[in-house]
This record gives sequence, structure tokens and C-alpha cells, in this order.
Amino acid sequence: VAEDGQHIDEVKFGFEKHPRHNEISLALYTLLDNSDLKSINGENKKRIKHAIYWHHAKPFRRKGGFETVGDIYKILDKSLQGDAWTLVVERSIELIAKVCKVDAEYRGTSESVLSRSVASAVDQDRIWDVESFQVPRYKEYSESERLDDFGQQIHSNAVNNQLRACLITADRWVSSLSASDLSNVIQQNNLDEFITDSVDLGGLTTDSSLETHIADCLNSFPDDERGQQQSVVAQKLADNIDRVRVLAGAAGCGKTKIALEWAKLRGAKQILWICPRVQICQGLFAELACSDKPYLPDAAVELHTGEFKCTNTYNNQTPEEDYLSGDIVITTIDQLLNTVISHTKADRLLHYLDTHIVFDEYHEYINMPAFNLLFAELVASRDKLANGTNALLISATPHYFYLEELLKLDKQYDVVEMPSFNACKYQFTFLAYDESKQDKSNPLHQPQQNGTFVISNTAITAQKSFIQNQHSENAVLLHSKFKKSDKRVLFEAVFGAFCRDGNEMYDVLRSGPIVQASLNISCREMVSEICNAENNLQRLGRLDRFGYNKEGVNSYTIAIPNTLHEGKRTGSVARFMSSTNVLSSTLAWYDFLREATNEGSKTLTLPEIYTVYSAFYEDLASKRWLEEDLVKAMKKSAALIANKASEPKVVIRPKRGQKQRVKISKNSLR
Repeated sequence: VAEDGQHIDEVKFGFEKHPRHNEISLALYTLLDNSDLKSINGENKKRIKHAIYWHHAKPFRRKGGFETVGDIYKILDKSLQGDAWTLVVERSIELIAKVCKVDAEYRGTSESVLSRSVASAVDQDRIWDVESFQVPRYKEYSESERLDDFGQQIHSNAVNNQLRACLITADRWVSSLSASDLSNVIQQNNLDEFITDSVDLGGLTTDSSLETHIADCLNSFPDDERGQQQSVVAQKLADNIDRVRVLAGAAGCGKTKIALEWAKLRGAKQILWICPRVQICQGLFAELACSDKPYLPDAAVELHTGEFKCTNTYNNQTPEEDYLSGDIVITTIDQLLNTVISHTKADRLLHYLDTHIVFDEYHEYINMPAFNLLFAELVASRDKLANGTNALLISATPHYFYLEELLKLDKQYDVVEMPSFNACKYQFTFLAYDESKQDKSNPLHQPQQNGTFVISNTAITAQKSFIQNQHSENAVLLHSKFKKSDKRVLFEAVFGAFCRDGNEMYDVLRSGPIVQASLNISCREMVSEICNAENNLQRLGRLDRFGYNKEGVNSYTIAIPNTLHEGKRTGSVARFMSSTNVLSSTLAWYDFLREATNEGSKTLTLPEIYTVYSAFYEDLASKRWLEEDLVKAMKKSAALIANKASEPKVVIRPKRGQKQRVKISKNSLR
């Protein structure tokens, strides 16, 4: 036997048929957890089991067989030829007793909190009491008709995430020490110092100059009425450190600048700026770092997505050892959720809890299966942190119902609105069409004047409308289905053509929903497929975004199939909206908007439109339909997560020379 133990890769051994140490540890804890252990309540005991079992990724086993504590113990006992109790359980009790003694001596107390439990006799027959106990589920979600139930599940899973990240991080810190170094730390009562040093090594740098960079940025803006109001809003957001805050405001009101000022007031050393899509990340990256007049020319602005990993410019690739180290890290929700789902990156969750967080355009998660619950977990994890919550949610369309029912935020207290200084007028036109006719009677397929955006709900609709008009329009097509290299080129072309003082390379933009949020581009007229209130107003934010049309009226056409216009829920558009959990709330918003605009005959300013949006969420009839869609979305998410789409998993490598076809999951969060 090798001096440091028998290496499992040197013998015929595999975890396909044997339990891993986290599984054995779960079985041991379940066996030893008796009624004498009263210093830990039942809820925390449940969380301890979860952390023990899930501090390693779950191995993929073709035949299963490790679903209960009884399964684990029996397989272990078989591999030890019937001596599992003597060789594992009794020796573990002896080891825990020694650890309890070290713990008591370290703390200068008469006994450890676990001493009485360990001192109690453990009956071997207890295995029959716990034999059928299921291993902990990674996520505690179950379908319900009540949003309150989902709120409780969100909180519980958020706590589990934090405990698991702490255990994994502590495990790695301690494992980095040799046995003699660890013994010295304990004997010299230096565990607190060791923890502090470990945090400093993996945490933020104390010499960050982000506040200075933001101050320089703010000084470059004019000190006018609009800028002063932005500062007032930023101060209100920064005043309460114990609550997650929400910044609301019409498109073009300066939410990015306000968020930067909020971070400065809160003493940010680093900002993680989380976006729902890569294209939103790119728009923000251009605004902060790589446009002609970037907000933060001297700061390290890092773009970190699955497609792009660069700092300040696309050509400056970020070295792997410097990932997530920029002054501002712009990334996607997918990258952040890797910290919750994976094992190898789980310690990054502690970094997430230690820095300032901005969730931009968070409303996009609300109808996305799994993401709506996992995002809520991330928000719940920020609650009541010792150094301040330091989390800001940004959206022109806050979806007040989701805020109150799932995130447990107060619309009157936690939401701060920035008023719009855009006094231009807007007029909605509602055009019904026959969905069965695939021709230019559909407003989405009609040829458009220069300066028009046509935004569809799906890429295929945008493609068809583009093809039908490609010979009569100088148009550009943009949607999410292009490959990476094409998306980057097209994104830059669209931004260059339709940004402030753009090059006007194209006259018309035909697009899927990819352009509706956080892109600083503008059009003179808009045609949009029927959609929910959030998407409707997000698209509106691209119409005369810079307020140039001060004398005329901006035209916003909403195209809707006849069936939906008449309240019938039939047709492909209705089926698509039902599949994305927005059909009921979309129809409710359509009726509410038609009434508020007197069937489109009434013109409104941006502040008036957002007043209509806010009133929509106060309307009792509308709330009923909003709740119906939200419950449907939550149930779909719970089912997806219950199908183990979010579990951290590892594929066990086959023994040398053995060929094996590895199966991958049919499910993914996207």
C-alpha cells in the first residue's frame, strides 16, 4: 500500500458501484443524528444534510441505486464485507469525539455542542429507522397554486446555496493546508486569522479606484435639472443599506448613470453587472468602455459571457487567471448561476455576496422557466448582509406583481422612480389582421418608411418579414439565432446605424425581441407584434429615444391577430404566448391600454404612458390575470427544476480501456 493510501485509479475500482465520501457522510450524519442533539433545530438539521450531500457534484450512474440512506449503507457494507458498522460508524464516532475535544479546548469550554450526542450510545438497529430516508433534493421546489409557497421555497433554497458555498469554500481552504500547518493553526488559536487571510486572498482588492473612475464620469455630465434629479434618485437608492432596491424609469432617463452614482455612494470596490442576454451585455460594454465616448475610459470594464471574455475592447482578451476581476464585470445570469449549479465554481457565490450587484433588465427572467426562481434565490441571498445588501435591480418595467409576491419587496418603499424628461408625444395604433393569410395584409410584413423598427416576438417572423421586403427596403435583420461571429458584426452594424448621431447605413431594422431592452438605439416609427406590458414598453423605449420629435407625434403600431383582438385564444400567436406564460396578462394589458388611450385616439407623453403601466398593476381585474400567468410560469419552473435540470453533476470516467457512451441531459435551463 502506498504511504499516502491506496489510489483508486491503481486498482479495479469505480464510483459507479461504490458510494462517494459525501454519500457516506450523509449516511453517517443520519445515523448519528439522535434526539440528544437538541442544540440544532429540525430545519437546520435538514440544511446540514443538504450541505453534506451536495458539497460534491452528483455522479452520473447508469443504473442508479443510491437514492436512499439505506442504499448507500448497504452498498458500503457489502464493499466492506459486512464490517461497515465497525470500520466506519464506530470509528467515525471515535473520530468525532476527538474533534469535539479539540473544539472544546479551542473555545475554552467544558464540552463541545456535539459532545452529548456523541457520548450517547448509537444502536446498530437505527439503520432500519433511517433506511428509507431519501437523499436531499438539490432544489426544494414543488408545484403549487399559491405564490406564497414559491416564496418560501425560494428563501429555503437561497439559504441552502449559501451553506453549500461556505462548506465547499471551507473544505478547499482547509485542504490547502498540510496536516502540520493545520495543527499549528489550531494549537495557536489562529483560525480567525486564517479565515481572514483566506478571504483576503480570494476577495476584492482594497486599492480599487472604481469610486474615482465613477466620480470622473459623473463630473463629465452637465449639472442641469435632469442631472440633479438623477443624483436625488441615486441618493434615495443608497440611503437604506438593509434592503434590495429597485430603480425604475422610462427608457432614456439615465438609469445606467444613476446606477453608477448609487455604487459610488455605497463605496463600491467592484460591480458585478448582471444581464439576461449577451446582447444587453454588449450594449452596456459599448456604453461603459468601448464606444467613441465611453463612460469609464480608465476603468477595467470586463465583458464575461460564454461568447466573450475581454476587457475594455473586444481584442483585449482577459487571461483566465483574471476572470471576474475587473472594476466592473458585465456578465449574464447564466454565468452567475454556474456558481449555484456547479461544484467547481460554487465558491464564487461568496464573491457574489461580497461585492456590489446590479441586475439590469431583470424583468426578462420573470417568464423564463427556472430562471425566474433561480434569479429570485440570488436576490434573496443578498437580504440582510452584514456589510449592506448592496444590490440594485434596474428596469423601465419593474413588474410590480413579481416584486411584491416573489421577491417580497415593497413598491412604495423599495422602488425609486426616475421621472422622464422626454416631453415628446406618442400615439398607439391597434391593427388587427387575419393570421391565416401569409401576405402583406399583416402589418409586420408590410414595407416600411425609413427610420422604422419592426419588432416580432420570434426570430422566424422577423426572418419572413425581412425576406418579403428585402428588395424594396434598405433593411438589416437581427435576431438571436445567428451564430456568434455574425451576431457580433450585425450588432455593431445595428448600433452604428441607429445610435445617437448614427451613420444611417440602414433605413429599417427588422428584429426579434433581441433589441427591445437596454440598447441605446432609436427609431422614428415602430411596428410591434402584440406582447405583454413589459415587452410593449421596452420596445417603446427604442422609439424616439433621444427626444428629437418635439413637434410631431411618434407612431407606435401594435399588430394583433383578429382572434386575439376579439378575445379568442386561438392561433399560432396565442399558442406561442401561452407557451411563454404571458397570454392572459397580454390580453389584459391590451384591453387596459386600448381603454387608457381611447382606442388609440389619445396621444400620451412618456410619463403618462408609465402612469398607465403603474395603474395596470393596481387594477384588481388585471391582477387576477397577472397572477394566473405568474403561477403558470412558477409551476413550469418547478417542474423543470424537479426534473433535475439544475443539479450539479459529474460524469464518472470509465476504467482504462473500457469504451463508454456518455449520456447528457435532455434538459437545460435555456
